[in-house]
Amino acid sequence: CQAAVPVTKPPVCRYGSSTAKTTIAVVGDSKVAQWVPAFQILAKKYDWQILTYTKSACAFATITTSLSGKPYTECRTWTDNVIKALTTTVKPDFVVTTNQNTSGIVGKTDGKLKLSKAAMLDALVSTWTTLENAGIKVISLADTPQTGMQVYSCVSEHEKDYFSKCTFDRAKGIRLSGLDEQKAAAKKAGVPFIDMTPFICPTVYKNACPPVIGKVMIYRQGSHITKTYIETMSDQLYGELRKAGVR
Repeated sequence: CQAAVPVTKPPVCRYGSSTAKTTIAVVGDSKVAQWVPAFQILAKKYDWQILTYTKSACAFATITTSLSGKPYTECRTWTDNVIKALTTTVKPDFVVTTNQNTSGIVGKTDGKLKLSKAAMLDALVSTWTTLENAGIKVISLADTPQTGMQVYSCVSEHEKDYFSKCTFDRAKGIRLSGLDEQKAAAKKAGVPFIDMTPFICPTVYKNACPPVIGKVMIYRQGSHITKTYIETMSDQLYGELRKAGVR
């Protein structure tokens, strides 16, 4: 279901009924794709149709980003193709989107790509505004905190004391993620913003993000959340989506 780096024609996967009362497109990179298991559960419970448009390391924004130090032109083309599909033939009720911490290319300096956070934020706003103007309601979903380590490997190595050895700093994890940028873009675009961090790094742990909650491993590769833990948050995600206007 997720487009690999060279792919520019968006593969689409559908969950739920094609005649469902509500259609939600889940769009972005692997940081939004990780939420699909929760959306699958909710699709069955609430008569939703879920469509996925995801691409590896590709932020859903009308600006060229970089990958391995080079312009990620395949991402930019993919984004244009997704926007065209969503605004012309698909017309979902909602688009839920997020991405990892990413900058947009605004030129070159001494042969090196010049990257800009401000340009990335503006591109997110522009992309979401295009969808909103086409009658599609956009919901910005916060990126998950950056772990700074392979948490599952740490837990494997420290089975008896994984909490003390494998937690990471909450504030730093959020700062290194795309959360602040997405929140700012949502405010500027006037779209709802959902932050699931309180369910991933509960404040009961103060400024620490734990590796395990309720005997469930939270993280898989990098800062991606495990399918199992994502599924445990489906009810909480539903509550946040309701606040954002999804019915």
